[in-house]
Amino acid sequence: RVFTMIHSKEEALKAVRQNGLELQNCSKLLQDNLYVVLTAANQNGWALQYASKKLKFDRVYA
Repeated sequence: RVFTMIHSKEEALKAVRQNGLELQNCSKLLQDNLYVVLTAANQNGWALQYASKKLKFDRVYA
């Protein structure tokens, strides 16, 4: 499989809903998007390793 960078939010959500680890193929901007990251983590908790550092260390929860 050829890995390509995902740049659109719609493509990212489609990909991470099927496989949360696809977060690693998302752009840095999408890895910083809370909704995309939570969707990926909901599908596969290991996806959190690909979240931005900003989100990993954010202690403000809604």
